[in-house]
Amino acid sequence: MRPAVLVGPVTAVLGVAAALESLGFAEGPSPPSLGALVAAAVVAPLAVVRLWPVTAAVLSTVACLSGLAMGTSPTVAGTAALALLVGTVGWDRPLPSPLLLVLPFAVYAVVPGVVERAVA
Repeated sequence: MRPAVLVGPVTAVLGVAAALESLGFAEGPSPPSLGALVAAAVVAPLAVVRLWPVTAAVLSTVACLSGLAMGTSPTVAGTAALALLVGTVGWDRPLPSPLLLVLPFAVYAVVPGVVERAVA
């Protein structure tokens, strides 16, 4: 069996796992269903990684950063999907591409109060 055949089932399993984890550990001011939608949105671009790897990684990064801005924490499945997407981009592209995808998370980690001040 070729690995490309497994993309659909892996995406479905990670999406369901992310949504269930998000519903199980809902915290913060946002409703739990919003966290589940964000968690599924982080995983969903994995379905098109074979066609558009950079676009899929950017979409997943934007979804994850949007979730962080709304106060939902990233799920393990969403983080795994994001790592797979960035890894795929790093495998196919020169070094600056995956570094640019990880840069917003580094900025968020270094300056954690930026989102809280921007939302408030």
